Amino acid sequence: MKFMDLSLKIVFMKTFLTTFFMALLSAISFTQTIDFSQVNGVNMQRKSKWTQNSSGVTIIDVCWENPGNFGSERAWVEQAVKATWGEAANIEFRGWGTCGYGSKGIRIRIKDGHPHCKGLGTQIDGMPDGMELNFTFRNFQCGYNLEQCIKFIAVHEFGHALGLAHEHNRDDCLCGEEPQGGGGGWFVTPCDPNSVMNYCNPNWNNLGQLSGYDRKGIQTIYGQKTVPKKRQPEERKKPATSTLTITDVLGKDQVWENIYLDFGGAVQTFHVNSQMTEDKKSFTVSEAGYYNYKVYSSTTYSNWSTYNGYGEGRVYLDVGKNYVLGLVIKGWNSDGGYYNLGLE
Repeated sequence: MKFMDLSLKIVFMKTFLTTFFMALLSAISFTQTIDFSQVNGVNMQRKSKWTQNSSGVTIIDVCWENPGNFGSERAWVEQAVKATWGEAANIEFRGWGTCGYGSKGIRIRIKDGHPHCKGLGTQIDGMPDGMELNFTFRNFQCGYNLEQCIKFIAVHEFGHALGLAHEHNRDDCLCGEEPQGGGGGWFVTPCDPNSVMNYCNPNWNNLGQLSGYDRKGIQTIYGQKTVPKKRQPEERKKPATSTLTITDVLGKDQVWENIYLDFGGAVQTFHVNSQMTEDKKSFTVSEAGYYNYKVYSSTTYSNWSTYNGYGEGRVYLDVGKNYVLGLVIKGWNSDGGYYNLGLE
């Protein structure tokens, strides 16, 4: 992409400022007003916003150009997108089958290259190969395991598909990263360094999780999630639930630690350091049974050496009870070169 020279930028800014202040003076005539104080750290292209139905829900169709033998990988994408953008805002992603002739919405091509979108928001509505995702990573480097790479990238690229440009493209994001891609321009607050859309975020793609500003911004654009309430008979008792609380504590000689935990499909991240030495997160379950978990860690010690960890297992939980478990190191895996982790 070619960038404008300085003189063109000056002309552009003059035109932009004139248009902006005229818009403010005439704002009282708008049929729909936007509370800019609630837009936090969002770099959005206005015209790329998907429309809402009469109930205020934005429904976006998703399909695969070449689904192939990637059932697990495609499921990871769907899970990650629904658990982030789909959970935060009043958006419903539907379909997820094979694209047909003339399919609308987001059309995804699986390709071993640099993942990207060919436009923002509705610019890719019905566009063949409008989004490309990588499931093999032979020609694109990713420093995490396969499932994490696919999920982290999916959340980022679906941010583009919803109309969000790169956060670090903003003039107030002075972080050293070169602007990438176009669009954006709708933002009224300082840069969000923790955005899933910010290349300057020290946590790559924010580990596939929306920042607080990501959530507030996307909710302002597409509305908060609304779930229709089903009327329950009065005599019907509320189902019993259980709460599992998991704690991560900064260990001896440790400077900081980041934990990524997938418990029964629900994801939580833990962050501890010398200022906050303990982090607790909770999971709620409504059915008794075994729940599988996967846990990944990155820990830096006082000698500034960093070690990774991994563990998986399952835990039996009964309903009507509360449980407390801790993240523990169970030993060193000399073959893999990482710590064995578990819940106890």
